[in-house]
Amino acid sequence: RGGDWSSDVCSSDLPAIRHAIVALGSLHENLQACDNIAHAPSTTIYSLQHYNKAVLHLQRQLSSSQQSIAVTLTCCLLFICFEALQRDYVTALTQLKKGLNILCNWKTAGRTALLSPEARFVRENLLPLYVHLDIQATTVLESRGLGFPSDIRKLASSSGGGGGGGGGESKLPPRFTSTHEARHWLDILLYRLYDTVVVKPTTTTTAAAAAAADASPQTDHLALAQLDAMSRDWATAFTAYLHAPLHLATLPRSSLRASTILQIHHTVAQIMIGTRLSSTDDALYASFHPSFKAITTLCASLIRSSSPSSSSSSSSFSSPLTAAAAERPRRSTFRFSLDMGVVPPLFYVAINCRDAVVRREAIALLAEEPRREGIWDGRVSAEVAREHARVKYADVGLGG
Repeated sequence: RGGDWSSDVCSSDLPAIRHAIVALGSLHENLQACDNIAHAPSTTIYSLQHYNKAVLHLQRQLSSSQQSIAVTLTCCLLFICFEALQRDYVTALTQLKKGLNILCNWKTAGRTALLSPEARFVRENLLPLYVHLDIQATTVLESRGLGFPSDIRKLASSSGGGGGGGGGESKLPPRFTSTHEARHWLDILLYRLYDTVVVKPTTTTTAAAAAAADASPQTDHLALAQLDAMSRDWATAFTAYLHAPLHLATLPRSSLRASTILQIHHTVAQIMIGTRLSSTDDALYASFHPSFKAITTLCASLIRSSSPSSSSSSSSFSSPLTAAAAERPRRSTFRFSLDMGVVPPLFYVAINCRDAVVRREAIALLAEEPRREGIWDGRVSAEVAREHARVKYADVGLGG
């Protein structure tokens, strides 16, 4: 959507980006070729050579008169991918903090610069990616007061859901016009939810500690009620988008898959809001059994289908993937995505669901494939969930 700049920033004429892509591709190919991901080398000499060249070219570009924020932010994203892929999550988070701070500082630039084709590319293509990564970091960090700028949330809220980038904060529409717009508003909902829910201090900064906390966090009931209303409005707008006349029949498969992931993450948000509006005892979590089951079913349909189906279901809020697609045999291969997909929701189910059958199904799905989503590792999450279930629920026979 960034016009000519979008083509330029991904072209081979930009050495920093070219070498970063080669480094990332080499590392990913090496991991895919390994039969046992757990024993695969974290990196290769070839990938490190190109990574270092990318850093060198970026440093030269930054010290020259031809500085480009789009090139800098794109390289930063590729560096985050590389570090996450080789499991250096501390460095990946450090790179993310740098990129977020660059974005926030860039927002204070002159209006002429903000109206350029490059600025449009940044707003429409790079800003949403950094917002997604910031939300992902929030799911695994005990506190965002570790160098993460708070202004990025205001920047995300004022960027507009349609990608147009315009002025002040807009209002959630009665019907979304794209999965991009739906994702934008879900990001805002998640931002506000994480700001409202105060996670109590623990001795660890892992997501397991936050997800497994028994005590109800101290939250603002009014803010939660507003979040609940926003969540319902989101569901209404999303359902209207999915069931517009002839809409599902014309949606590309990538949009159908994205729609399913959005539905999964929204369901998790609904559970988080609902449990904190009341209490967090076992009976309350048990009342969300249909939601936990729905998350697990939708995640299974995504994992077990090589591509989403274009068919719709009779349910007003059902998965775009058909049961036939869900039953296709799975490909046993390493999968990596910088964005969150099925791993965090399945981990949430495995930690919080009181139904042993659903809980074990979520753990099994996490363990089945070598899957990494940013700083989330599926099989590591499965091991943590197994141990949690063994201690808290006395689950046995979950050894993997």
